[in-house]
Amino acid sequence: MGTAYYHILTDEVLDADDFWLSKMQGELICPQCWLVNAPEKGIDVVLAVRDSVHVTAVSGIPVLSREFLGALGGSVLLPYLHTGRVLLPNSEEMPNLVAVKGKQIVYLRGRRESKCCRCHTCGHLLYGAGHARNRRYILRSQLRPGWPVYESDTWQLVVSAPLVDAARRRRWGKVWFEPIRVVDEPEDGFPTDLEEFDRTGR
Repeated sequence: MGTAYYHILTDEVLDADDFWLSKMQGELICPQCWLVNAPEKGIDVVLAVRDSVHVTAVSGIPVLSREFLGALGGSVLLPYLHTGRVLLPNSEEMPNLVAVKGKQIVYLRGRRESKCCRCHTCGHLLYGAGHARNRRYILRSQLRPGWPVYESDTWQLVVSAPLVDAARRRRWGKVWFEPIRVVDEPEDGFPTDLEEFDRTGR
């Protein structure tokens, strides 16, 4: 089966403000696995210094430039995302950036080399697809009819191929697009529903 979605990746890094991060770790972010436990709302992100990129993740929260989001078809994606502001420590808003959280999380699955365990602090399921880059896939059972965007378990967006194909007509610096297949059965030996994975790690 051909590419149905693309996982949007980058090696760009924006540092979070230390005070904001310590506060978030006490309220919404697991200090061990970085799970952001706020599925029903957007989150405002505070950066350490003024900077700008097209795609990154700040402490487990995807951040996009509004230009890049618009190229992906922003108005098409927004109903499926929670959005928040990107701020500086003095509360100044950076209007060119937006923090997003997907309303639906999908696991990018791998093959037999994949690993699965639970976070000892919050119990969140941690999955690693090993060296399966460009061979990862989503199980069809995770998808919702008509949804064009999801958040991956690695804190980036997974966007339908037609929307990404339009955005790829431009260059976006250090941004690349990993093709993602949709399959019916897992290839990693784990249950179809990863939440069935034993909490003791077996």
